[in-house]
Amino acid sequence: MAKILLKFSESLVGKPIISQIIMKYNVPINIITANITSKGGEFLAEIPDEILVKLVKAFRKKGLIVTLPKLIDIDEKECFSCGACITICPVEALVFDKDFSLVFDKEKCLGSTCNACVDACPAKAITSG
Repeated sequence: MAKILLKFSESLVGKPIISQIIMKYNVPINIITANITSKGGEFLAEIPDEILVKLVKAFRKKGLIVTLPKLIDIDEKECFSCGACITICPVEALVFDKDFSLVFDKEKCLGSTCNACVDACPAKAITSG
């Protein structure tokens, strides 16, 4: 599954764009987060890898801004497993292993749409890919 970030302008908020695309392509979409008001908003979702290119084109054709969030990078030489990133990660993509070393689950990570761990890392060992 690929993560996709859709940004709506104020003029597009009232239109059923996402549902139209879902029905047209008969594709399951897993909503991760959504923040949409009458002034615009963002919609982060997971979609099947095999239809990613088609959906990106379809959403862009409807006027949405589409980006593919980049995952974080962890410099294992700089990381000293303090846990600051673990406590702030909203999706538990960062956890301690049994030996208290840091483990990163890229499937859970929200990537550049979140970046909470990047800001929390005192060693600056985490960067946005």
